[in-house]
Amino acid sequence: MIHGAARPALAVILAGITIAVVLWRPRGLPEGLATAAGAAAMLLLGLADSAHSVNAVAGNWNVLLFFAGLMAVAGLADEAGVFDAVTTLALRAGRGSPLRLLAAVCAAGCVVTAFLSNDAAALILTPVVALAAQRAGADPVPYALATSYVADAASALLPVANPVNILTIDAAHVGLGEYLRVLLLPATLVTVVTVAGILLALRGRLTPLRTVLPLRRARSALLFPATLVLAALASAYVVATSLRFPVGVVAAAGAMALAIVVGGSGPRRLRRLSHDVSWSVLLFVAGLFVVVQGLEDTGVTAWVLHAWLGAGAGAHPSSVAAFAGAALGSNVINNLPMTLVTLSGLHPLGTAGVTPALSAALGADVGPNLTPIGSLATLLWIVLLRSRGITISARTYVRYGAVVTIPALVAGAVGLLITAR
Repeated sequence: MIHGAARPALAVILAGITIAVVLWRPRGLPEGLATAAGAAAMLLLGLADSAHSVNAVAGNWNVLLFFAGLMAVAGLADEAGVFDAVTTLALRAGRGSPLRLLAAVCAAGCVVTAFLSNDAAALILTPVVALAAQRAGADPVPYALATSYVADAASALLPVANPVNILTIDAAHVGLGEYLRVLLLPATLVTVVTVAGILLALRGRLTPLRTVLPLRRARSALLFPATLVLAALASAYVVATSLRFPVGVVAAAGAMALAIVVGGSGPRRLRRLSHDVSWSVLLFVAGLFVVVQGLEDTGVTAWVLHAWLGAGAGAHPSSVAAFAGAALGSNVINNLPMTLVTLSGLHPLGTAGVTPALSAALGADVGPNLTPIGSLATLLWIVLLRSRGITISARTYVRYGAVVTIPALVAGAVGLLITAR
C-alpha cells in the first residue's frame, strides 16, 4: 500500500506505462491484457479504491454492452457482404482517383459520426477502409488516418455524436437548441478545416488505385435485408439517445436481429454473436476505466482541473480557455475523464458554467486528434487496425495529427468567439 505524496506520481507512471504498452504491444501482448495489468497494479497498490473501481466498470455497463453489440453488428454485416458492397461503392465513387477516394472516406466518416457516434465510426468504418485499401492495392495508412481524424473532428456536430457531448448536456441540463446555438458554427468550422487538412496533408502518401474487384455474389442476397436492419438500428440509436434510453440495449437488439437475417438459430446464433465480439476489446475498455479511476482517486485529475481553472476563488474560464484546456487535457488523461473533471469543476458555477461546459465539450471532441491516446475511439481504432495487420506508429499519428488539428482548433476558437457570448 502506497501512502503520501508518492501516490499521484505513481498513478501517473502506471497509467503512462499502461498506455505505452497498449501502443507498442511488446511481443504482441493483447491490448486487453495490458489495461487489465494496469488496473490490477492500481488496485494492488491501493491507488484505485476497489469499491470505486467496481462502480466505474458496473456503472458503465451501457458502454460495454454498446461496444459488444456494435462489434457483433460489424462482424455480421461483414458476413452479409455489407462492407464489401460499401467498399465497392467507395472505390467506384473514387473513379480511380485516390484523392477522390480519400474525400469519400471523409464524407462517410462525417455522416456515420454525426448520426451514430465517433466510436461507431471507428468500429464500422475501419474494416471498410482496410478492405478498400486491400482490394485497391493501395497504402491503407492515409485512409485509416482520415477515418480517425474525421471521427473525432465531426463528433461535435450533434449531441449524439460523442459520449462526451451526452455527458455534458446531461450534467449542464442543456437542450438541443442551446447546444446547436453555441456549437453548430464552431463544430462545422472544425469539421471543414479538418477535412481540408486531411486532403492537403495526406495527398502525398496516396498511391495509385488498381482495378476494383467485383462483388462476391454469394453474399449479395443478404445485402438488402441486412441493410434494412442497419438502417433501422441507426434510427433506433438516434431516437434512444434523444430519449436517454440505454444505447447498449439497442445495439444488442440490433445484433440479434442481424444474426437472424444472416442465418442460424438457437445455439448456432449465439456462437455466431460470440465469435464476432472481441473480448479483448471489452477487457481493454474495462481495464481503462479502472486505470482512470486510479488517477481520480489519487487526485491527479483534480490537480489538472485546479491548474487549469486557477486557485483563485470564483475562477471562471472563458469559453476559449475552456475549449483549449479541454483539448490539451484530453491528450494527457483521455477526453472522457477530462470531461468528467471539467463538469465537476464547472458545476458550482450553475448556469454561468453552461457555455464554458459546451466549449470544453468541443475541445474534448476535436483535441484528441493530436495524439493517439486522447479518445477511446482512437484507441479502439488502433486495436481494429492491428487485428487486420495494419500498424500506424504513434509518431506518424502525431505528425499528421498536428498538421490537421492545430488549424482546426484555431477555427473552433474563432467560432466560439462568435457564438459563445
